[in-house]
Amino acid sequence: MNRKNLMLCLAVVTIWGASFTAIKLALGGVSPMLLAALRFTLAAIPAIAFVPRPAVALRYIIFYGFTVGVSVSSDVYSMPLQSECQLVLPQS
Repeated sequence: MNRKNLMLCLAVVTIWGASFTAIKLALGGVSPMLLAALRFTLAAIPAIAFVPRPAVALRYIIFYGFTVGVSVSSDVYSMPLQSECQLVLPQS
């Protein structure tokens, strides 16, 4: 591995590790849902600028975004309901 690749790996590891510290500090004053929304928004802004639009019709992009958004939201909002359910095992 050459020096440039080693430095890039070190930068990725540093940024990745620092993000956990930043998340822990941010959760002290912001709700988890708001923090997740901010993280996705901050990740989308550079993606809009640098990632080219796929060569498909706009309706497919909208449909994909809607279905992924609804499925993720339904999964996130159903988690509290799943955690309250207790597994009842038969007594032997």
